[in-house]
Amino acid sequence: MFYIVERFTDEQYARIRSHAYIPLFKLGLDTAVGPNSEMLVNCVQNSYMWNFHKQIYLNTRKQLKIDMPIIDFNLKRLHECIATVAAQCGYDQTMLTWDEIPLALEFYLQTDGKHCNDS
Repeated sequence: MFYIVERFTDEQYARIRSHAYIPLFKLGLDTAVGPNSEMLVNCVQNSYMWNFHKQIYLNTRKQLKIDMPIIDFNLKRLHECIATVAAQCGYDQTMLTWDEIPLALEFYLQTDGKHCNDS
């Protein structure tokens, strides 16, 4: 399997290099919840945010070998691009499924993350 980093130009790779940007958020567990408690297991299994973070951020970071701030920044830009295309085509849906997001993000990063409005 080829990782996306292998396909970047030197300039593109410099923009996504490790620790180039500071993370804007950190998802953590409440310290009041014991690390091995049944409550923790139940909360993690039923948390939309925790599962989204794991599926989209952690798995994408591992697969593409890029930092979380890069993922976060480009997810926002990807969403704007999708919304623009959807509006231009007359579609109501502007969200992707959790399975589609990593693939779309990988493609988006390969196109150097240009805005949809750029010519």
